Amino acid sequence: MLKSKFKITRKKGCFCNWYLILGGYGFEGKTSTTEFVYENGTSAIGPNLPVPVGYHCMVKLSETKIMIIGGASELGGASTSYGANTYTYDTETQEFTTGPSLIYGR
Repeated sequence: MLKSKFKITRKKGCFCNWYLILGGYGFEGKTSTTEFVYENGTSAIGPNLPVPVGYHCMVKLSETKIMIIGGASELGGASTSYGANTYTYDTETQEFTTGPSLIYGR
């Protein structure tokens, strides 16, 4: 199980007044970086994703969990492949965990 841990000062476990931005593309390609963007206009560096990924999907599973689904990554040795990977971010434990694999990468 992959885990990445990061602490940030905020109301623990609450999707209150902030947005979590994950992955995407930067000047050097796909990125594993994340950041919290607050409604007051400030931002803070967040935990790194387990893998660099772009073109992924995210869904809110519950009040404390977000799932990151598929996307383009460099897993499996290919320069770009659409992954069947899923990861869950828990806002209470502030950890990423590996989720179930999709049948088809997307």
